Amino acid sequence: MRTTIPTNNVPRSFTAAILGASTPTASMIAVRLAQAGCRLLLSDPDQEAVERTMAAVLAIQPRADVEVLPCARTSCWEADLIVLAAGITSRS
Repeated sequence: MRTTIPTNNVPRSFTAAILGASTPTASMIAVRLAQAGCRLLLSDPDQEAVERTMAAVLAIQPRADVEVLPCARTSCWEADLIVLAAGITSRS
């Protein structure tokens, strides 16, 4: 099942913090928000995995404004949108 994320009403100046950014679902959300022009703040305890998410975003949207932050609190204080993706997995 393919899930679509509507982003047509997201202002381009939005900053989105994605917590649990190492999951496949979070990666998909990050890509869609970057395509909509959002600035992304990615956070996850698994630093290597969250850097893979950042690489996936930049592969599709090379000019995306993406930052990996080690602390969820640091990620959230300046965000307009907070996505809690920790523990979300896709079903087969």
